[in-house]
Amino acid sequence: MTLDFVSLLLSKESPAQAGVTLSQALRDWTGIGTLGIAKREDSEEQKQRDAERAKDNRDVSLGWALLDIETTKASADKAASHLSREVEREAKYWDEVLAVHQAGWSMCRLPAERHTLASPEFRNSSLAPLRRGDDGTALLQHGRVGAGSQRLSITVSRSGETTGRLAIGSSVPDSALLPDRVLEARNTIFAQELWHELHREAHSLASYGVRANNDSINFNPTSGPSLTLELETLDDSAATVSASADNVLAEATHLGLHILLSHAHRLNELQRLRPTPPHQRRNQAQNQYHLFRPIIAKILYDRTVEQVTSFAGDLTRILRRAGVEAASFTLNTPPCPTAELKNTSGGASNRPNASQALTNMLTSPADFQIELTLTPTARLQIRGRTFLLPLTTTQFQLQLLPSLAEPTNTEPAPSTLQVSYPPSRDPYPDFSSVQLYLASAAAHALTDFAMSLIPPSPSQSSEPTRAEWIKSVRGTAIRDIETETREIRFDILNNDPEGRSTLQIGAAWRAGDKPLVKRWAWPAVGEGAGKSASQPQVSDIVAAVVQSKEI
Repeated sequence: MTLDFVSLLLSKESPAQAGVTLSQALRDWTGIGTLGIAKREDSEEQKQRDAERAKDNRDVSLGWALLDIETTKASADKAASHLSREVEREAKYWDEVLAVHQAGWSMCRLPAERHTLASPEFRNSSLAPLRRGDDGTALLQHGRVGAGSQRLSITVSRSGETTGRLAIGSSVPDSALLPDRVLEARNTIFAQELWHELHREAHSLASYGVRANNDSINFNPTSGPSLTLELETLDDSAATVSASADNVLAEATHLGLHILLSHAHRLNELQRLRPTPPHQRRNQAQNQYHLFRPIIAKILYDRTVEQVTSFAGDLTRILRRAGVEAASFTLNTPPCPTAELKNTSGGASNRPNASQALTNMLTSPADFQIELTLTPTARLQIRGRTFLLPLTTTQFQLQLLPSLAEPTNTEPAPSTLQVSYPPSRDPYPDFSSVQLYLASAAAHALTDFAMSLIPPSPSQSSEPTRAEWIKSVRGTAIRDIETETREIRFDILNNDPEGRSTLQIGAAWRAGDKPLVKRWAWPAVGEGAGKSASQPQVSDIVAAVVQSKEI
């Protein structure tokens, strides 16, 4: 019905368009164009009312526009003040960041929080974001470090008593400058990584006296000081450490461990810079760092040098007291060529500088040599080398030197030990085997020296009396082969409780019809060392036995 009404109304103006929607029944009943509409002209009153209504609408619209402008102005003022405060905060934040950068720390953007070049164990500690606080202060996020500061402490003990300790200092307060807090966080991360690597390495050093548990790492060598390493949390105030001579040892060990870990980081960096072979995977497992092993090697080297020097000194001392004035020894250790190390890297990052070359030299095998003179005709050289890998041990090489006697021709006279008791051509694995050889070699050399002291026969015969004397099968005694009543035996004993050497000479002979058997001892140390000065010397004993006289 409505459609028919509207269609009939429009049929007067547009009959063709209206006829489409007009029903056939209405068209037959009324026809097309029978209904129309027209608008009359408004009166003056209506026009006035419409003008007033339009003016009110314009005033309301203008009021709202003014209110919007005022609101926009207030918002702009608020944004300007906020931007001003934000500029101050940003300036304060970047000033602190710039101070950290000027202090030498590496700075970078953080495109992703998981980006890191550290090992998986310290993935959350390799990078420390600097977040901006509400007041513009740069906040250092510690990550896995936490709020506490930690350091590696070292305690030195001898015979179960503490004789030295490292002073680890106190923690940095929260009110400290940002570069100081960054340094404190870095030192804590470094100490944690050092403790982690030491704990990994300690399990492979059990044969050297290293024991590790969750709280400490203990190194108990067979002789010398013991070391105890712990990871301690710093307090607000530094703990006082009493003065002791072993404090220097604790500090040197602490410094050496830090240098070795930094050196290991440098080697990893150089390895990443080199091209990886095609057959090798880039993300291989991280090799174990050797941090505590060089410390053990240094202690082993010093202990070995001390042992060999002490034993050579004992041999020299007892031989000189027995009358062998030529007995002496000289220790030669390679100096540290710090003045010869120059920075030849030329700015290249893949070549070691002077400090890295020095660290490489310190971690290389350490050598020493001792030239030992037993008698004028028996000299030898002891070479020792302490290896770091694959086993941390010291091997020895013994070599005979020419004798000090006058040469019969242009060539120097060979050592008498070359015939009587030559050393092995293979390296000696430990000091005990070297000590065993040197003790026997000293007895053989003293036997050869005694043979040279036998005076010639007073008869007119050109054959000397020494032809009547021969060495025993063992080579440490001389005896008269004609009467078999005279014999002199030489022994180097190490049965002292402290392991010090003692020279013993035993003689059996006849002075006329009186049989004599005597023993003399020259200890290196102890109560008998002072009495040995009043005892006869080797030359006196040989002369008395050969001439069958009392002494």
